[in-house]
Amino acid sequence: MNSFSGLFFIAVFLSFTKPADQVKMSDGSTEIIITGTVHTETASFNSDTLLQLIIKVKPDLILVETDSSYFTPDLELNEDIKNEFPETRAITEYKKNHKVKLHPYDINGRDVFINDFDRISLRNEIIYRINNLRKNRFSSDTSAVWVNYESLIRLAYKMSDTNLAYINSGEGSFKIDSINTFTYEGIGKLLKEVHELNGYIDFWKKEIDFWNRRNESMLENIRIIIKE
Repeated sequence: MNSFSGLFFIAVFLSFTKPADQVKMSDGSTEIIITGTVHTETASFNSDTLLQLIIKVKPDLILVETDSSYFTPDLELNEDIKNEFPETRAITEYKKNHKVKLHPYDINGRDVFINDFDRISLRNEIIYRINNLRKNRFSSDTSAVWVNYESLIRLAYKMSDTNLAYINSGEGSFKIDSINTFTYEGIGKLLKEVHELNGYIDFWKKEIDFWNRRNESMLENIRIIIKE
């Protein structure tokens, strides 16, 4: 497992909505609650943690951070997905006793891009080379980019094993944003500044482009879904 395993998967979001007439919002809009979670259970966060939150919120609709390939045509989770992740286990358990609609909101084709073998291999190669350079050069090279990289790794490990409340606190959200920003923009800068890594610049530009398009698509999908 590479040093970035925590960061690439830490920021997962579920959205819960309730009709305006039920939540009695003064402006007549729909209430949306967004919660951060993790893909892999830890000592501090598991599917039951998320289940208890969903029970407390009592949503009418759960937006799941997946693309449509995880769903059946009638917008139910595929059988092989229901117990695959903490989020889907919590949702599956909740649906046993509660009526709730589900909807994916991630960018179409997400997994085709993310699971591409050549892409994964090249990402792993980049992280491997960065870590090797870090071990050999960090003690004598205190440039800001290496200092930031070292801080990022420590923060990623810390955030990957924190609890629900902290992940969703202002401080926790800021740290997750910092991790994501450095993962893309920061590493892009590192690839430019370290001549041994210059050959990966174009590849990382594509990573940044997909990350930005994905975020824009998810935001737009949320806007469309809540208007339906």
